[in-house]
Amino acid sequence: MFDNVKAGKQIALLRKNKGLTQEDVARELNISPQAVSKWENGHTMPELSVLVELTELLGCTIDQILFPAPVPAPGANFEQTLLPYAPIADFSGRRWPRSMSKPAILSAIKLFMGLEERRGTMNRQINDDTEYILQAAFSGVSFGYSWGPDDDWESCLGAYGLTCQVHACADFTQENFIRMAADNIKSGYPVVVIPREYTDTILATGFSDQGRILRGIPFLDGDDDKNSVMSFGQLKSFPEWYAKESELVLVRPGAKKISVPDKSREALVRGYRLLSNERNLTDQPLVGCGLVIYDNWCEELRRETREELVEIRC
Repeated sequence: MFDNVKAGKQIALLRKNKGLTQEDVARELNISPQAVSKWENGHTMPELSVLVELTELLGCTIDQILFPAPVPAPGANFEQTLLPYAPIADFSGRRWPRSMSKPAILSAIKLFMGLEERRGTMNRQINDDTEYILQAAFSGVSFGYSWGPDDDWESCLGAYGLTCQVHACADFTQENFIRMAADNIKSGYPVVVIPREYTDTILATGFSDQGRILRGIPFLDGDDDKNSVMSFGQLKSFPEWYAKESELVLVRPGAKKISVPDKSREALVRGYRLLSNERNLTDQPLVGCGLVIYDNWCEELRRETREELVEIRC
């Protein structure tokens, strides 16, 4: 129920949180300080046109003024964490050699959002490498190789009925970059932080310190332990995540789900055309694209046999 007095107190609290005086508000809205005082004392309320301007000035909604909920004290710090939408079973697949972070993260997002239809005991989502293999084909990165143009995140997420927005940190102020990540998590969807340098890619489902510390799971190209084993119940903290040159992927609900069979066919055709050299990745033709990869592996295996190498470098 609407209450003039509560609404007035809310206006006063929001004003003070913005560091404004009654005179500041009056000057911005081209009204008298006495009018602002009457609002805050619950004697009167602003007209609708003025109320809209007031919400813009105070950075709030009309509902926050007319039907106020308790407002956190200035400087209050919360840890906010999203929980998985459905229970997830322990990992039961293989640890693929030289695994890549992108298909692993996409698989984790599907599980987190509760979109895996296969269920095991206790109605938990089956967590194996099936989705990793599928997304490796969709994204064009698999087993340590990029065999095709890296498909965009939006297209890969479309198989789950999700979409995304991708933003570079260089295009925003640090404050806005942090706020975008925190707001997306508060809306119920995870974010992905992709660094330019070779270091952990973060799938974040929580934050603290107003978003300056992200809480999530790390993934790393070539690190099979990180990419195949995850636990949303044991999140790690990532302070100063915004200080590195990176891209921020904001996962969102999608308007239309992409057909998985159709996308699988596209991936198969693309892979075949690359391996048969019907399509080039660069301006210069790559003679025997698939054979080059195969020949490299054969030569490295021969060297290992001859030299008893501890590790293979390709």
